[in-house]
Amino acid sequence: ITLDTGAVSLSVCGIGSIGYDEPPQTQFPGTGFQVPKGAASSLFFGALMVGNSESYLVDHFYSQPANSGTNHDWQMTDSFRIVQPPTPADEHWVNTMSDGGHSSPKGLDVEQHWYMNADEGYNDFAIVTFDFENNGSNAINGLYAGMVGDFDVGTDPRKDDVNSDTIRRAVWMKYYTSDNPTVGLVILDPTSFAALSGINHRYYIYPDSCVTDGQKYRMLNGAIGNRQSTESYDWSLVASAGPFDLGVGATQRVAFAVLGAASESGYLAAADSAQHWY
Repeated sequence: ITLDTGAVSLSVCGIGSIGYDEPPQTQFPGTGFQVPKGAASSLFFGALMVGNSESYLVDHFYSQPANSGTNHDWQMTDSFRIVQPPTPADEHWVNTMSDGGHSSPKGLDVEQHWYMNADEGYNDFAIVTFDFENNGSNAINGLYAGMVGDFDVGTDPRKDDVNSDTIRRAVWMKYYTSDNPTVGLVILDPTSFAALSGINHRYYIYPDSCVTDGQKYRMLNGAIGNRQSTESYDWSLVASAGPFDLGVGATQRVAFAVLGAASESGYLAAADSAQHWY
């Protein structure tokens, strides 16, 4: 689906990817993340990642090597359905997924709701809520949940910079010579974080030894990544929360905003607006 009632436009997939069904974007459905709507995409590919260890990492992100395709651990249990009338936003979609595609599924189900607004001051972002439910037979403890976005901003994706704000629980990217656009992720719920990081592709994407489930788990728990970029280069962003303990039948909500603005100050204002709206 593509959320496009606001000043920006974002495509999301029913099996856990964001921006496009698969990379590269020119070959698969989706329009990425357009800031403003109708512009070239500032997102090459993104995904939902969840896990509590290297052996249980559920995602639809790059595999090893990164150009060999993606993992398909999420399985769609119900396709996207539009909510009419939309509540409480101007656009509202819902679908459900499970960890059934993982080699060792634990019965984790997730219901995702995506929202977008048209109102001025609240139209620079899409908001998603992920409600995770343990429908397996054993507890799932120490679980982290996060979003990863391989954003590409500006004319040369290997000249981007990353910054973060731990108070806002925000991480963002801009071109090294311009902050138009500035794009990124904000954790809305819970009011804590595990990772707000830039992932340097020089070390964690491009080498043939990447991207393993062990690396992705360490991205989620904050062991891999930089709060600010150490060089202008090609980066991905990770925003995650946890760890959570899910007993049998227990649920946990994690919510994010995907934001884009014409300046860094506008991005920070949009982050505050997203939190206020949520």
